[in-house]
Amino acid sequence: MDAKITPQGVNIASDFTPVLQESARNAFFDYNFAEARKLLVRAQGLSPRTVRDRIIFADLTTQLHHREIEYLARGGDFDAAKTCLSSFLNWLRAASPKVFDEKHILHLRNSSRLMMELRRMPQLDASDLIDSIDAEIAVIDRFGRRPAPLSPLGMAVDGGDMRYGYLKQEGLKPTYGFLRDQQGTDTYLHRDNVSPHMWTHLNKGGRVRFSIGVGSQGRTFAKDVELDE
Repeated sequence: MDAKITPQGVNIASDFTPVLQESARNAFFDYNFAEARKLLVRAQGLSPRTVRDRIIFADLTTQLHHREIEYLARGGDFDAAKTCLSSFLNWLRAASPKVFDEKHILHLRNSSRLMMELRRMPQLDASDLIDSIDAEIAVIDRFGRRPAPLSPLGMAVDGGDMRYGYLKQEGLKPTYGFLRDQQGTDTYLHRDNVSPHMWTHLNKGGRVRFSIGVGSQGRTFAKDVELDE
């Protein structure tokens, strides 16, 4: 690896993607998060990039967010931690399902455990961000790289059929949960997608009918939720 010591730190001269990726990993493990981001941006900008490169880049981006959030929160820099949480949420929402392999999902589970720790820090005051990140991780963990169904024009479309089911108590969070249908399939539901009355009905064990929507990133969710009367 070509590197030069400068007053600002180590200057990585290589434009070889694996070298930049490993250097970024070393940087964020040394708590040099700004340098890690610069190296990942350089690695991402190189072309051509393989599918494996994109998966590794995404995994490192997740690990970088995790380590920086953990470092800032435990160090008491709660404003910066909230900014990093927001960045992590935006990253998860924008990421393609194709970048979440088994190893990456394991790292996301570690991040979910970190969210549990952060909930015990009232000074952080970021429950909405934490819940949203947890929800994104739950969907990725459950559905992973499952592709969206395609129309003849190659565009993502809705699942179409009406389902009947109830809100599972297992894994239920204040802002989201999973509807289990008559086939035993679980579908993600966010509290904001139903009325307060419907959310209360579901939490009391009420049954509903619903259809399946597919987001732009190929992740399925429950929509058109109605009382099953």
